[in-house]
Amino acid sequence: EYILKSPLVLKPVFDFAKEEYIKRNNKAKLLSYKSWQKNSLDIEFEEGTQILNISFKDESKELIIDTLNLIKNKYQAYSKRDRENKLKNAINFLESQQKILEEKSTQSLFALNKFSIKNGLGDIDGFVSLSKENDQINNLFLENANQFNIKIPNSRNFASKEKAGQ
Repeated sequence: EYILKSPLVLKPVFDFAKEEYIKRNNKAKLLSYKSWQKNSLDIEFEEGTQILNISFKDESKELIIDTLNLIKNKYQAYSKRDRENKLKNAINFLESQQKILEEKSTQSLFALNKFSIKNGLGDIDGFVSLSKENDQINNLFLENANQFNIKIPNSRNFASKEKAGQ
């Protein structure tokens, strides 16, 4: 209700109505926004609902219809702009969170690889495979190995045992 009553929405409507009044009467040049809103316009919610009643008083049926349509259009434009601003803010927030989480992910992967090297885990170079392609290849290999009951040791430990056996 307050948004709809605000000059942000109603000032262009007032300007339109004032021009129409001036065409009919020169005294309308002295009309102020506040007096127009107070005397010609009534905006309020129906009690207990979210239905907004808007009434505009004038002698001309055409001016009433045009004014009410203009109020509707201006409010819809404001509402659309408000929704778009909220969406833009949400997108900006999510993009900033993505950057923060990518950095945290990189730090976590670094810590994981450091831990893997220290504790002899992962591939022979000590790094854990993190790419999806490698994971898919490894999973396919493991599925085939399991199908034929082949035991696959940790590649780092396997390489160490091979060297020790030579």
